[in-house]
Amino acid sequence: MTLNTVICDDSKSDISSLEYFLQKYSIQQVDTDFSTETFMSAEEFLSRLDKPHNYNIIFLDIEMTGMDGITLAEEIRKKENDEILLIFVSSYPQYMQNSFQVQPFRFLTKPVSYSEFEPVMNAAIRSIIKSAKNLSILPLADTETGKLIIRLDDIVYIETITEKRRCIRITLSDGKKYEVRGIISDWEKDLSSEQFLSPSRSTLVNIIHIRYIEREKIFMTSGDEIVISRRRQREIHEFFSRNVLRI
Repeated sequence: MTLNTVICDDSKSDISSLEYFLQKYSIQQVDTDFSTETFMSAEEFLSRLDKPHNYNIIFLDIEMTGMDGITLAEEIRKKENDEILLIFVSSYPQYMQNSFQVQPFRFLTKPVSYSEFEPVMNAAIRSIIKSAKNLSILPLADTETGKLIIRLDDIVYIETITEKRRCIRITLSDGKKYEVRGIISDWEKDLSSEQFLSPSRSTLVNIIHIRYIEREKIFMTSGDEIVISRRRQREIHEFFSRNVLRI
């Protein structure tokens, strides 16, 4: 796995230290490699954001000449998705409390030691792997080439479209609905180990979006009511009896 990383710091020595730590980490973790870009000012990096890229981790110095790291992070969040992990690096930990509005992943205090760097990177790798597993790329039903990229956590429920052959409808937590090519039984097989249940042959529900259940219905956070077939009522209720505390 190759991760695209950025180091933005106005100190050459601090950039060199982080580059060395990334190299050392990649040697220890043989399945992880890094493609790293470095910038010595926030303004220089900000101009780079107008070009194609796919960053995974960004190390940001908070105190830089000109635009500071927190202001840069605000611009990054405006232009980029929330999946980028922002790791702030600072000589003054008291400044870090001002950064929470930009969703920082972790903090490193200068001078950074490898013993501090390594566990932060371990956590970052786990987060990236978890995020990747939670993404699905699906073929939209009304186009030959269109794709829908969604998080499994954002799916409220999936249902068969009876009037269309081999087509399902996905309802997301933001209220949007998409028609996707496929059949519900394939989804049930793929998601059986995830947080999905099948209350009937034509529906799959995401348990994290269940508000409450009754004998014959499941009430979703979207306001939708999903019917539980007679054949699966016992199975569904036994599941919730076993897992209610965990859910």
